[in-house]
Amino acid sequence: MPVLFRQAQPLRFVPDADPIGAPAGVLLRADNTVSNETGARTLRKGSLLAYSGFQDQRVQSIYTALLQGSFIRFFGVDDQVYHDGVSFGFPFDGSGDISFGDDSYQCFFARGTTKKKYDGTTLNNWGLTRPILPPAVTAVAAVTTTVATFASGETPGTITTPEGTSSFINDYNSVSNAATALTPDSTSGRASWSKVWASDQDFLNILGVVGGQTDIYDMMTWFEEPRNTVKVTVMFGLGTGADPFVDDYYTFDWPIKSAATVDIKDVGSSSSAAYGIAADKLVGVLSPDDITEVTTPEQAGEIMGQLGSYVGQVSQGSPSASQNSPAWGHLAVTRGQFTRVGSTAGRDWSTIRGFKVVYTVVQGTTKRLGVDAAVWAGGGSRALTGTYNVGYRFARTFKDTNGGTVYTELSPMSPISTAVVLNQQTMQVSISAFALNARDPQADSIWIYVKGGWCAANYYRFAITSASIRQGMTIDDLTTPSGSNFNTPEKQMRLDSFGFTVNAQDPSGPSGPSDLQVVVMKSEMEAMIDNVTYEPGTVGPPDNIIGIAGPWANRLFCLTSEGWVYPSSLKNHSTFSLYHAHTLDLRRYGTPYWIVSTANGITVGCSKDIVQLVGDASESNNHVNINLYPQAMGVANPPVDRSVCVDGNAIIYRSADGLMSLVGASFSPIPDTGMSLLWQNKDRNGIQSFNVSAGRFRLAVDNHNLYMLAPEGDDVDPTACWKWDAVAQEWLRYTYNEPLLALHREATGRLLAGTADGDVLEIENGQSDNGNPISIYVVTPFDDDSNPRSRKDAADIQIQCDTGGAYGTLNLLKDGSNVASYSQQFYCLGPDVFRADARSFGRFLRAQVEITGAFSTFALHSYGLSYRSLPPMVMVLDCGYLTPSDASEVVWPIWAEIDCIASADLILYLYKDDVLHATLPIPVKTGVRSVYRTITPPDTKASRMRAVFVSTNSPGPGNVGFEPYMVRFGYRGSGNVTEMNFVTGDQSSN
Repeated sequence: MPVLFRQAQPLRFVPDADPIGAPAGVLLRADNTVSNETGARTLRKGSLLAYSGFQDQRVQSIYTALLQGSFIRFFGVDDQVYHDGVSFGFPFDGSGDISFGDDSYQCFFARGTTKKKYDGTTLNNWGLTRPILPPAVTAVAAVTTTVATFASGETPGTITTPEGTSSFINDYNSVSNAATALTPDSTSGRASWSKVWASDQDFLNILGVVGGQTDIYDMMTWFEEPRNTVKVTVMFGLGTGADPFVDDYYTFDWPIKSAATVDIKDVGSSSSAAYGIAADKLVGVLSPDDITEVTTPEQAGEIMGQLGSYVGQVSQGSPSASQNSPAWGHLAVTRGQFTRVGSTAGRDWSTIRGFKVVYTVVQGTTKRLGVDAAVWAGGGSRALTGTYNVGYRFARTFKDTNGGTVYTELSPMSPISTAVVLNQQTMQVSISAFALNARDPQADSIWIYVKGGWCAANYYRFAITSASIRQGMTIDDLTTPSGSNFNTPEKQMRLDSFGFTVNAQDPSGPSGPSDLQVVVMKSEMEAMIDNVTYEPGTVGPPDNIIGIAGPWANRLFCLTSEGWVYPSSLKNHSTFSLYHAHTLDLRRYGTPYWIVSTANGITVGCSKDIVQLVGDASESNNHVNINLYPQAMGVANPPVDRSVCVDGNAIIYRSADGLMSLVGASFSPIPDTGMSLLWQNKDRNGIQSFNVSAGRFRLAVDNHNLYMLAPEGDDVDPTACWKWDAVAQEWLRYTYNEPLLALHREATGRLLAGTADGDVLEIENGQSDNGNPISIYVVTPFDDDSNPRSRKDAADIQIQCDTGGAYGTLNLLKDGSNVASYSQQFYCLGPDVFRADARSFGRFLRAQVEITGAFSTFALHSYGLSYRSLPPMVMVLDCGYLTPSDASEVVWPIWAEIDCIASADLILYLYKDDVLHATLPIPVKTGVRSVYRTITPPDTKASRMRAVFVSTNSPGPGNVGFEPYMVRFGYRGSGNVTEMNFVTGDQSSN
């Protein structure tokens, strides 16, 4: 007995196949089943409920980040973000999916104008807000000591005029006898004024503040006739004898005749101090990253040298010669520019015994030089000279679980202060309480930046202070050994420290009672060596972020819905540059859809092209330019929506022609084996075509298999999860009890899916869907056992399977019908064969099997329908030439019989020697099998006799002919009988 559907090969899901004429082993539907290694059709893996209770909301985004040593799951649910199932309770504006990203220390998420971050403990704004007010900056009085007043009655010290003559005159403030005029000797062309002390004078450590090479010597002068002046010399004697200037002294000349200027911010003086600064910084206290960011003293010196000699203030004699109204000016020089003559051990700037001014003119000239107020301005290298502007930023230091600093997040710069002019001074920076109260609560410190002097090219960080006014111990609690407290900015200068926070508790002071005051004590050289500069154009995270990629090259990259790419700062991922975003303007490439990061860099998918960001993302020294530029790939199949995933270096996205894979610069289509027609707006076997115009597609790769959430028919949300089995080279169709909206593969290998009903599922895990059996739907093509014209009588049905004892339903459909003509419940406790009587299925040409049910265990190995084969239904049955069983040459049939089922009467046509001889009608019982005998005419004999049975029914579809089972002819005289039997597909005679 023949059997339909016996499978000797794997059963493969091919929705493209036609129900009739499909190849053997093809399944038109195979929902929630997979092919195993034996070729059997088995149940897909189940799913577990990871999270629920989102109140039937839409889980559209899923992300996992490793924070503080633990994996944390984040879910974008409508306008909320949940972490491990707990809501942050903060609504996001905008629409669409919430974008996620992380840098292993914080997770960032954004939509519309809402941007947040989470460090594993606290939810904060992503990006510190810009301070709303500028700082107030005032100059702190310089730390000075007087060398000489040149006034009448000056003490202490012995004052002489070794050369020329001297007389008292009005000083620059018109005070009588408060300055000295030197008249040169007409023969020697010199005049000198000397002051000698009986004990050592310390002109290095001024008022307890340690000095340095950048301390400034300053002296008020006027020239009666500058054009006749050759130079002015200042000497500091170190000798302990009667004349301290004999063989050990410091000296400096102002070459007035050449009209040369003296730079009081000279590179040499500052650079010599820089080596000690750099050495302190490089003695194992910095991380390798910090060391590579430090500017060397040589590099700082080169920068200052390139700025030229006129960066700061310069000293030059007054050109005025008016005695009655002299125009006083400054002669100033840094300590580092003095020349040392001699080298007595133990003698230096702290052991000075004498001071001398030498005035040299053209011989014969007696025009005078006025001198007044010779002072040292101390403070060491940390005092500043020049014009400066100040700004500040809020900062948050991010620490790891061990308390180590990971990085510091920074706000954009505050409004800039008005300029302050300093002359070997420090500055006091005041930040108002109003600005402090308006800061982001996460800010824990303030970075103060200064621009001016040698730092004219950029704002350099000069101080760090707490973002809140400290309570408890104040600066007034500190005293010097002499008992003087530090209650004024001038006295605070004595503290050898960086940026000291002062509690402004005195309402009568220059600032409010809760303003924050910082005395900045740092040199430009120190700031340049630290090399922490402000990045121009700095802003917080942009609005309307639709994708976050990275970190790559130590940066995060944010794509906005307008088509801008914002790379984050190298040092923190909460600040971005408008300059860099301007460079990465992708608006000309159409609508932006996605941004991803691979080992090859950053790639952006737009509606007109795919763009790669080329370069190493390094910055210029001024932070304005970034070494990145967009390079369009010129793809023929650009993206059409936001569906994208990354597998290693492969980027998989959806184009108008289906799924594409991009690896490097090579594009290739993802195989659409067996389901290509669904992409072409063609429904297949009950599966509606993909909604490629308006549907939501989402992609993920897990274990080298590609998963695609696809909307079918008119649905916008996905209706099924399609899986490309890379091993079996077969697309699979999975359905779940809830519509899936999002896919995310975790680093641990778990594959999560968000649903439209507010749940998160872990799919491809277990043998059931969260304890519920998995529904299957298997449909075969219509099979006719290669006998499409032969009707068949069903016998029994067999299904080789394992259902774990659960019941399924097997339906049989006949001849193209979509309504089952037979239905049978089946089960097997293990691998076995279930058999059932299928005779009620009746007579058929072709049959189709449909298997449904819900199982936790299911395997389908084979199935079969046994049947009795019937002869093909025909309109004409040509029996051919009749041949008796004996050796007679003449055939003389006397009767004819036909065993058949007919839908209408028959006609027997008899031919003698191929010429029609007789036409014999055969009345039949319609639809009933019977034997019909017809007597032939007496003269029905010939050497070649042929018989043809013909139905009288009209041509058309269906059973309009007759089914011949057997034809017999009886012959006159011999008694012989010719019998012809007909079986399925065979019209031969016996």
